Amino acid sequence: MTPPIFSKASIDRDIDGTGCNATDRDTGIRLRARFVAGTGTYLTLRDGLLDDQRLTVIVDGDQLNSVAALLVDGFKTQQSPTRPKLQNR
Repeated sequence: MTPPIFSKASIDRDIDGTGCNATDRDTGIRLRARFVAGTGTYLTLRDGLLDDQRLTVIVDGDQLNSVAALLVDGFKTQQSPTRPKLQNR
């Protein structure tokens, strides 16, 4: 099983909405999660394989690590040696 991208302690500290950060070593993708009351948790991915692109999704806080891992794993698969580099579309 893959370890969580965001530790439970960092998620628990985000109660005030200041956010927590992580970086995936394999892709260089930087992730930021920030809780917004009444909306959910904003998960933003940028840099690394994404170059100058940015992806933001709103997730249920309980699913934060699952969604983050799914997205990062998808970008890893996209960048496999048999696939071309991501392009702006």
